[in-house]
Amino acid sequence: MGYNFSLKLISNLTCLVLLISVLGCGLLNDEIDDFLDEYEEVVETWESKSGDLSSSDSAKFERDMARLTDQFDEIEADPSADQEDRIDKLDVRMVKIGAEIVEAAALEALEALEELW
Repeated sequence: MGYNFSLKLISNLTCLVLLISVLGCGLLNDEIDDFLDEYEEVVETWESKSGDLSSSDSAKFERDMARLTDQFDEIEADPSADQEDRIDKLDVRMVKIGAEIVEAAALEALEALEELW
């Protein structure tokens, strides 16, 4: 009876550990989804300013990117394939915004130079 009880206990504990692991991964994936929702909000905020971006936006843009990078680095889970795809798409959108800010800064510098001549 003691032997069967021990096997049953070990079996139940193993199932419990597996269940906690699976649930834990789900919670960590939820953490990634929450991060991605916030990332998308930031992207949409910047996209709404498209056409009105200037060099003065670069510091705020860099702060937003640094904050998001720090948040992502704190997540201990690996993103799923779907989450990685979403990250890639958001990254592309942010690169476009960054390029627009750089372009605006270059045009502002060119205009300043033209005024000097």
